[in-house]
Amino acid sequence: MLTYEQVRISLLQFYYINKPIYNIYFELNIEKEFNIPLFERCINYLIINQKSLQTNVILKNDKLEIEYNKRKFKLIELNDINLIKEEINKPFNISNDLLFKFILNKKLNKLYCIFHDLIIDGNTVIIFFKHLEKFYNNLLNNIIPKNNYQEIKQKPNYKIDYWEKQLEKNSFLAHRHIPFLVSIWFANL
Repeated sequence: MLTYEQVRISLLQFYYINKPIYNIYFELNIEKEFNIPLFERCINYLIINQKSLQTNVILKNDKLEIEYNKRKFKLIELNDINLIKEEINKPFNISNDLLFKFILNKKLNKLYCIFHDLIIDGNTVIIFFKHLEKFYNNLLNNIIPKNNYQEIKQKPNYKIDYWEKQLEKNSFLAHRHIPFLVSIWFANL
């Protein structure tokens, strides 16, 4: 079932179909040797363990529905900065695409990370990168990551969904913020 935020984002993305209005973009410097097959394997581990990374939204019988994408992730390699900019500014097809992509520029040693706000936001992306780093380092050292993030969180059967984590944080902030707003209103009445 879609949350209110996902419905709002989906409707706006369907309306502004050719605009990347909900693309979140990061640029990372690569300081060490970058193992492309290992990176792709790590992302695919995350996709398997995170339903939110598989999310697509379709319009069916005038209703928005979630559909899970079973595609495997493939890193995009580009060295032309203009082609990279085009790819960054290309809108996601929320009904069909994986809603994130990574572009590697070997000449500049940069990794460009683009996410759609439908699956992850600026805060939960930190959790994503921590998981990615842990998977990458484990696989680099020939340690097979376990399902449900047992190695990542050191707790059995503990699984974090990025979208749910963001909703939890928003709820906490909203509840913490309301008494503050009420006190301002009472002070100014």
